[in-house]
Amino acid sequence: MKDPISTCCYNKLYQNVKRLSKAGEYFCKELMTVFQQRAELELTYAKGLQKLAGKLLRASKGMSQNSTYSAWCHMSDEMYSRADAHRSLGNAFQQEAILELRQLLDEHTKRKRPFDSAIDRTGKLVTLNWSEQLKVKKKLSGLTREHEALFNFVEGNKHICTKKEKQKMLNRLTKSA
Repeated sequence: MKDPISTCCYNKLYQNVKRLSKAGEYFCKELMTVFQQRAELELTYAKGLQKLAGKLLRASKGMSQNSTYSAWCHMSDEMYSRADAHRSLGNAFQQEAILELRQLLDEHTKRKRPFDSAIDRTGKLVTLNWSEQLKVKKKLSGLTREHEALFNFVEGNKHICTKKEKQKMLNRLTKSA
């Protein structure tokens, strides 16, 4: 006989759900990695932009206070504000996207683990019960054959036996049933 769990439609459904869950978990992990790399890039870009803005300010300090100096100062201020925007974006990726995804994955894992272990335990119990049923079925089949053979022997030898032997055979027949 086939294994009862492998042919069960509920097991197939569970395996599909488990596969989808793993795929979703993998996607979330990959998405978290992408967001982490993006956050690092944004923070690195913000640092670089801030350094360049500082260099631009230091370089323009030696200039006379005219419109060119003012333009370079505005450009430096704009670079500082862009650096702040990129730093904020990088921090937002870290605080909101990555942290939320990590919490989601942790919660998913916490909820999934008890279900998986309960289903595994139940599957083992079903398999154990199934194998016990097979053993009992084999034993019952053997006992039925013995009982039929004894019954046929008693029926076939009714005319030869004495009353005492008949009673003895009937007692054996009753015990075997």
